[in-house]
Amino acid sequence: MRGTTGGVGATATHGAGGEAEQAEETEVVRRYLEASEARRHELEASVVADQPTSASGDVSALEQAFVGVASRYGRREHLSYAAWRAVGVAPDVLDRAGIRP
Repeated sequence: MRGTTGGVGATATHGAGGEAEQAEETEVVRRYLEASEARRHELEASVVADQPTSASGDVSALEQAFVGVASRYGRREHLSYAAWRAVGVAPDVLDRAGIRP
């Protein structure tokens, strides 16, 4: 994903005016995906250990930021609904971001 051409972590440059905004959007997406992955691992571990998860896995603020930039980022990077799902973004989050199959 990250560092691959056209992947979720890739960026395209389209002039100096939009580079900062694109970099910010890319960072939001990267941080959300990393936090979501960590949360999934925490949930899996808690099921195996039969223990409750900690509050540190709360990604609601990152999720809200992701919802605000995901549609633009996805269009710019040519990411489909299926691509977002493949990296673990939940359908309800995609729907709130305006990304539909």
